[in-house]
Amino acid sequence: MEIPIVQLEGSRRDQGRRHGSVLREAIERNIALYLRRFEDEAGLPHPEVLRRAALYGEAIARTSPRYFEELAGVAEGSGLPLDHITMLTVRYELLYDRFSRVHATPHAPSERDHGPRQTPDGCTAFAVLPERSTDGHLRLGQNWDWIPGVETAFLSRRQSDGLTILALTEAGIPGGKIGLNSRGLGLAINGLNSSSDDWSSLRKPFHVRCDEALRSLDLDEALCALAGARRSCSTNYLVAQAPNAAVDLETAPDSEKLLSCDDGVLVHTNHFFDPKSLGIEQRAEDLHPRTRERRERMLSLLATRERVAGGDLEAFLCDHDGHPSSICQHPDPALPESERYATLVSIVMDLTALEMSACAGAPCSGRFETIRLSG
Repeated sequence: MEIPIVQLEGSRRDQGRRHGSVLREAIERNIALYLRRFEDEAGLPHPEVLRRAALYGEAIARTSPRYFEELAGVAEGSGLPLDHITMLTVRYELLYDRFSRVHATPHAPSERDHGPRQTPDGCTAFAVLPERSTDGHLRLGQNWDWIPGVETAFLSRRQSDGLTILALTEAGIPGGKIGLNSRGLGLAINGLNSSSDDWSSLRKPFHVRCDEALRSLDLDEALCALAGARRSCSTNYLVAQAPNAAVDLETAPDSEKLLSCDDGVLVHTNHFFDPKSLGIEQRAEDLHPRTRERRERMLSLLATRERVAGGDLEAFLCDHDGHPSSICQHPDPALPESERYATLVSIVMDLTALEMSACAGAPCSGRFETIRLSG
């Protein structure tokens, strides 16, 4: 597998130390990349980014002490400053807050005058229920589209209660954001923007919520982890559990909405389906023009088969309709390098068989490999 698979066990602190030690060089590259991206794309100088990260670190230590133990372990194992490691964990809140402020009014603080010219577009996520699958298995997956050059890893861990988890993360971020556990529960995600996003509320971060969801024993527990408290920024979560349950949770900072499957499938991209029902404003200028088209394209591909196989889903993730901002996304040469995005990892999870098929980089030119949940 081109993406490293890191085996973790022991206490949360021990797991963090091993993560930091094994992935030290990749973590250093991620820190350098994000500091550069924060400055070039979001107009945030390094001292301000690290100040915000330190504030978040204090909040995580108070509200999520077990996660903070692992976070501190990553810093110890890598020998890198804690505020730099924390920055990686909260990069979602810090960057998406900026994306949500791009079109702020002229009366907003001066920092809001800086930011990307458009909202990033990416991450096409889906769930396929057993009745639409050729082998009767429940599948969940997505293309994870993000900043080219970000270093990733799979974390494979066994908890003291026997639960095993396999999840994709960015080097330096504890837990994982896309993955499955031995109870047949899986998680996929999409970034969202809304007018009420605000990093400074310092609420439980996106990556902490993902970690808690992946450690859950059932769907209800996972949904409580994702929606159980207010958020700083909007996010979408697609959660499923074998044998046959899948729901989508759209979340704004102060509200959330559950969506269910239609005709045995569920597809989500980077927009709220009905923002007014969540009491938020989602301005047209905040959306990349291809987010709705990508969702419709995936739905149309799924509709070409009465029942789909895992290989079909892998092929659909290679689709180039609307290139370069397609399901398989490629960097747009019309944009400055500091605003380009691409598909970094493709994943199709079989929650019935407790395995995933993953491809590093653009799936159109890569190869999917099967990773089975250990233990």
